[in-house]
Amino acid sequence: MKLKELVRSFSQLGTAKDVVREKMPNAEFDSVVVFLKSRLHHNSETLLVDSEIVSADRIIQVNGIQYVRLFEAYILQDMVEQYSGLTYPVLSSLEVARKVVQYKRKYNRKNRVYKNKGATLSS
Repeated sequence: MKLKELVRSFSQLGTAKDVVREKMPNAEFDSVVVFLKSRLHHNSETLLVDSEIVSADRIIQVNGIQYVRLFEAYILQDMVEQYSGLTYPVLSSLEVARKVVQYKRKYNRKNRVYKNKGATLSS
């Protein structure tokens, strides 16, 4: 599922929890981290991972494919809800996804977050 599609599902807490439950039946919503395939981009494929497995890793590799950490699912859901709500009522899910990625890039620059080796996971 691409980020812009995940954003559409994350516009309400109930549907966000349903998506996570469907993809990760044994994980708690608050312990799931959203990663993006290859780079921070609104059109990137997403990967949901249990935070106990990745801890604070910013980059992980799964089956030789690199994924970049976006946010914990509950943070992403809150951001999407804010962007989709009264503040920006006319934004499409694509525009919300772009704003989320833009925010993450600004956060990384402000906090001097650079790429690290991260972890390698097996599926």
